[in-house]
Amino acid sequence: IDKGIGVAADPVEAVVLLRRAAEQGNAAAQCSLGHHLENGEGVAIDTAAAAVWHRRSAEQGEEMGQFRLGLQLMNGVGVTKNPTEAVKWWSLAAKQGLDVAQFNLGNAYSHGHGVRADQQIARMWLERAAAQGFRLAKALVAANTALRSGDASDNRSASQVAKAAIKEGSNPEFTKIIQNLLTGLRLARTCRACGTRASDQMVLQACGKCRSEWYCSRECQVQDWHLHKATCKETRKRQEQENG
Repeated sequence: IDKGIGVAADPVEAVVLLRRAAEQGNAAAQCSLGHHLENGEGVAIDTAAAAVWHRRSAEQGEEMGQFRLGLQLMNGVGVTKNPTEAVKWWSLAAKQGLDVAQFNLGNAYSHGHGVRADQQIARMWLERAAAQGFRLAKALVAANTALRSGDASDNRSASQVAKAAIKEGSNPEFTKIIQNLLTGLRLARTCRACGTRASDQMVLQACGKCRSEWYCSRECQVQDWHLHKATCKETRKRQEQENG
């Protein structure tokens, strides 16, 4: 009824049925009811009631309930803002394998939201989310790798992953994070020949053949070609093999 599968979609009737199941203790129904109340789907928005149902679901071990309760606590929606408790619930959901909880937990450790900042733990959770195919986590992991290595090929690959995440259709908040990643990657580029760093005024151009080295001008690219020629050929060969 809620999704309109086999019958006409009826969010109002879905809420009635979900509430009945939630009151009987069904954790999944409690989580879903909380989601409806938080977003006003088939019922008037009531974020405080949403938090109550998310908490009941979370306390029964429902991973999505734990994640959604964590979101409300982190942002102070319907409850008193409590980042520390938010991280606790995200940790429980992440350990059950929920990719979006793993991502949010990694982000919390990265920025010190509700927990002492720890980049090693942050990377671990982001990599776990990325391994499950969570696009934003993949973009963050790739970007962090590129920024640490300073390698032009890593930078190019990370940019491709980030752009793919945007095309997939992330929510506005995630899209903003990815766009900031792309800006960071662009500004981290340097001209292979003279070392000029990219800026808002200086946009570097990639090698037209391998797309893996950056130059501030045509003159620098021509000047560097006798050095870059061999690696350019090897890079293109590897790219062809990777692309089948």
